Amino acid sequence: MSERNPVPQNALRIYDKQMNTGRRLNRLRKYLRKRSQKDNGFLSEHKRKQMVEKISAEIVENLLTSKSDNEMVREIKKRMEEKLETGLIFFYPPNGEEMQILKSDPKDHQEMTEKEREEIMRTLWETTIQIVDQTML
Repeated sequence: MSERNPVPQNALRIYDKQMNTGRRLNRLRKYLRKRSQKDNGFLSEHKRKQMVEKISAEIVENLLTSKSDNEMVREIKKRMEEKLETGLIFFYPPNGEEMQILKSDPKDHQEMTEKEREEIMRTLWETTIQIVDQTML
């Protein structure tokens, strides 16, 4: 009887396992690479959205109420007046409450109801986000 030498067979079995492990790792690496490319696109879009919202909040909270001659502020005010068909005045009262908005026509200024104010704030926010998003690279 002839006996087979177990050493080459064990070496071949170990080599086969290593090849299978290598193939699995390669497939996993390809999968993770594709996944990270998709995630990077999502993350960069998410970061952009956050940046647009942050800049928009800064404009609404600070620049609109100042006498800023910023081009973006002028554009926002212009679009708001076109949508609402009336002039608007944004200001903070001296006692530090939340921003006030008055309707302005050539004769006088009028306060708004709470419902009108909420609608104007929603429109203001949407308009500001749209303009900031269009101007960002």
